[in-house]
Amino acid sequence: MQAPTDKYGRRFEKLRVSLTNACNFNCIYCVGHDHLSGKLNRPANELSLTKGKKLNATEYKACISAIHEVSPLKQVRFTGGEPMLNPHLMQLIQHCKELGIADVGLTTNAWYLAPKLNDLLAANIDSLNISLDGIDDDVINKMAGISKAHQVKETIIMACETGLPVKINAVIMKGKNEDQILPLLEFCRKHNIKLRYIEFMEMGDYHTTKHKYTVSQDEILNTIAQRYNFKKQDRTTNSTANYWTLDQGGTFGIIANHSAPFCKDCNRLRLDSTGKLYGCLSANEGLDMLQNMHSKELLYNTLKTTLSQKQEVAFTGSSISMKFIGG
Repeated sequence: MQAPTDKYGRRFEKLRVSLTNACNFNCIYCVGHDHLSGKLNRPANELSLTKGKKLNATEYKACISAIHEVSPLKQVRFTGGEPMLNPHLMQLIQHCKELGIADVGLTTNAWYLAPKLNDLLAANIDSLNISLDGIDDDVINKMAGISKAHQVKETIIMACETGLPVKINAVIMKGKNEDQILPLLEFCRKHNIKLRYIEFMEMGDYHTTKHKYTVSQDEILNTIAQRYNFKKQDRTTNSTANYWTLDQGGTFGIIANHSAPFCKDCNRLRLDSTGKLYGCLSANEGLDMLQNMHSKELLYNTLKTTLSQKQEVAFTGSSISMKFIGG
């Protein structure tokens, strides 16, 4: 049985697995209606967003194995919420390696990363994506709702020293952290880290804000051009980011969901922590994995339906917060 494809030839080759919808950060693009007033609609550091059924380690392994058998995966990336809150992370990484999946990565806020670096290396993790929306501590504190922002930066440097490939993901929001575009680039150049700016995605409570907080790819480039000269690289097929090389050394990327969409060749599938599958971050409803994973035919048809959630042109947003689907 060949992997399911849609009319554009898209298929699922990269799986994002959300290990929890809980997070110890309160990033303002996730937390809810009161974020702009500075009031959170839940307590700081609350570690559980929803009640009810969550996948256990055995179910996660079974889901990943079943998907890989029907639609062979080139990459699995564990996300959240904050995936390091899941105590089974290491065994799930090892499971993916045992399946022969070549690229197994982790997206994290890095708060719990330092004491787990050796465990991640022992599990043969391939890469780390770390969320960092600014360099100035006060900006990070405002964006993420945390104190001791310096701890995150110190951990990033520590992770780089292990030799693991590290990328920084920075969501840029109008009126919030545009002034961090150049400081982020300078920090990443200094430590030889690949930086990716992310256009703000209208999800959850921001779904109807109509680009009010979006800083576009061109606006980011114009800011960088005030200090640097750069040249655009050819886009890699299936890449979410466009990349540029700086004449002064270093590279940066922009994930331009709105102004330079990449839907035409997207090959990503998402599994949330309750067992729902999403073919696109624009989807408002997931399909049940657990009910359809025990038959190849059922799972094939489920994945085919999930493919139909993909957009033809561009990301359109969702009423579901990113925290629930996984970034």
